[in-house]
Amino acid sequence: MSDNTSNDDVLVPASAVKWIALAGGILFPLFLAVVGAHVYYAGSGSQHAQVFPLPEE
Repeated sequence: MSDNTSNDDVLVPASAVKWIALAGGILFPLFLAVVGAHVYYAGSGSQHAQVFPLPEE
């Protein structure tokens, strides 16, 4: 009984490794840094809006 599968069956193209490495190595940590900085800086400091008086006419 012979096996009909060959070594040429590819589920993912060879260029996918480049894109997975790009997303996992650069984009995902960058995304985490942006979200973390937003949460950190939004939580520290005043939550009140600064209001300036209108100039008198």
